[in-house]
Amino acid sequence: MPFENTFVIIIDRIEGKYAVCEFPDETMCDIEKSIFPADIKDREKYDVTIDASGNIRVIKKHTETSNNVHRLSKKIIRFS
Repeated sequence: MPFENTFVIIIDRIEGKYAVCEFPDETMCDIEKSIFPADIKDREKYDVTIDASGNIRVIKKHTETSNNVHRLSKKIIRFS
C-alpha cells in the first residue's frame, strides 16, 4: 500500500481560487479550492490524505463523530 497520511485541516479563509488551510501542527498552506466541495466555507474542517508525492485528496467534511471514531480505533489498536 502506498504511503499516505490522514489529517484534519481547517479552512482558515478563501482567497480567490485558493483555500488557506491550517494543519494540525498549525502550519498554513494554500490549496486550490477546486479539490473541495463547491460550498466550502471559512472555518470548516475536512479530512484529507496526503501521499508521498504531496498530492492532497479530500476524503470528507470532518465531523466530531468521525474524530471520536478515529480516537476509539486508536485505543482499540493500542489495547489489542
